[in-house]
Amino acid sequence: MRKGSLFLSVLLGVSIAIALSVALNYLARVEIKKSYNFRFKSEARLLSRSIIEALRENPLSIPPYELQPGRWVRIESEDLERYININNIILPDGKTVDVKWERIFERLFKMKGVPLDLIPKICDFIDRDRDVRLGGYEGEENLNRRLYLIEELKKLREISDDLLQGFFAKYFTAWSSGKVNLNTASKEVLMALSDDIDESVADAIIEFRSGQSLKGVSDLKKVPGFPEKIIPQISEVACFEGKHFRVRVEVRVESLTLRTEAVISGGRVLYEREGW
Repeated sequence: MRKGSLFLSVLLGVSIAIALSVALNYLARVEIKKSYNFRFKSEARLLSRSIIEALRENPLSIPPYELQPGRWVRIESEDLERYININNIILPDGKTVDVKWERIFERLFKMKGVPLDLIPKICDFIDRDRDVRLGGYEGEENLNRRLYLIEELKKLREISDDLLQGFFAKYFTAWSSGKVNLNTASKEVLMALSDDIDESVADAIIEFRSGQSLKGVSDLKKVPGFPEKIIPQISEVACFEGKHFRVRVEVRVESLTLRTEAVISGGRVLYEREGW
């Protein structure tokens, strides 16, 4: 009996020792992994910040590129003037609807089958007052300020993820000069700018700019079928070069990937966030 008890005690002691060894080994590996992840993330952040700084004057895009073993970078740069600025719907006074842009919104909404009754709700969402406009509402979710991200529209109960990604993120931006770049805008955005820009005129603009950039309003007269009578109207809402760019930088350091998004204009970083 005594020998059996001794054997069991020894066995129990060995089992505890093994369990402690396994636990300590696991904790050591976890701490080492945390240490590596912290080091990799710090290195990725530093690399990403350096890239964004280097892109301030000349945003560009590059495919995945290996800087050195285990260090990859990918850059996407996009002209934001190709979109309609969602904040245009409200004048600088922070409360009055800009009728000119309201009509542009309406054309695009109709074109894509999006309910027009969303427009007053968006207006109340981003205007700076708490007055309820016809068809709108003021709820706790309303920002009552300009948008910094199109994704902020998700706070509106009427806007689903599908509507956000399939419509708003596709045609609108929260950052731009306020005008639309005719050299990069999509067909739908071009058509939204005027009732006189139908599909054939939009196609003609796209065809013309594929061969040479539009330099100014005088070049619109060279576009086959472009209605010259609307040139003064178009001049109020259109531009011919990008001034705001969204830069997305993806950095991979060993097993860690870090994505950073920034809005750049005139050599300045206007907005920056991790993740996109």
